[in-house]
Amino acid sequence: MEQNDITDLTTSAEIIKKSDDGVICKNCGTECHGKFCHNCGQQTNTKRLTIASMLGNLVKAIMSNDGGIIFTLKNLFYRPSGMIIDYISGKRINYFSPFPMIFLFLGLYILIFSFTGSKAEYFNSNQDLNQVIVIDSIIGNTGDIAHIDLKINDQEYTETKEILDFYSHAYNFYMSNYTMITLALIPIYLVFIRMFFGHNFRKKYNWGETCVLYVYTLVQITILNCISSLLFLLSAKANDIMSDFVVLMNVGFLAWNIHKLSDYSIVKDIWRSILVNIMSFIVIILLIGVLIIYPILTMGRVE
Repeated sequence: MEQNDITDLTTSAEIIKKSDDGVICKNCGTECHGKFCHNCGQQTNTKRLTIASMLGNLVKAIMSNDGGIIFTLKNLFYRPSGMIIDYISGKRINYFSPFPMIFLFLGLYILIFSFTGSKAEYFNSNQDLNQVIVIDSIIGNTGDIAHIDLKINDQEYTETKEILDFYSHAYNFYMSNYTMITLALIPIYLVFIRMFFGHNFRKKYNWGETCVLYVYTLVQITILNCISSLLFLLSAKANDIMSDFVVLMNVGFLAWNIHKLSDYSIVKDIWRSILVNIMSFIVIILLIGVLIIYPILTMGRVE
């Protein structure tokens, strides 16, 4: 009897309890028929966890046409506007949800950037006054340092140093808090998207649906940023070109994704997307400068 009890314990995770008419769901206890529980949706043939089964589930999650990442990415770059309309209208089972997806790719970007990111040297206040270090990574994210010989006086040097210090602090803060800042800036973009794409857009799509549109757009941009950082391993010039392309695609992706949701032609969608990005960029710079960088520089001068 005791031997039977031990056998039952060791195999209980692999046993699917069955009633006279069907299978008892291990999750909610509901009697059900078929591969899935009609009450909670869990599979009825759950087996004991193994490394192989977990790896298999991971591959399935990535490759599956039922909410898989690859299937979602294929649609996101092939028919983004149609996919977003599908998701908003309720056809969601085939697509990976936007927020888990953006968290995944933001994490991937930070991981890649930590190994391939800018190697910029920072402004050295003790450097010869006739040398100005232009930190190209702040503007183009290339990590290249250009030394420009200039005959400047102490006042010009101080003013130049303050400007470069500001950019250096802004860049460091931005990259150190990239995920947090990216997510925090979503509301700013939503405001301008709803502002510039007109009354009919605001009437048809609420804030949540606008958020789905922009977060999927952010996924596309983040993927390009991942590629840009990887290109840095091959060539700073290639990274430069890709970085410029990413800036353009901030406009291009938004116009492409929103086209079937708006009442405008693609040309009007493009210039409205330009306005959204320009206004959002201005607000972002002002917020970072006023709320974060200026106090840091002020405290530095006081000390």
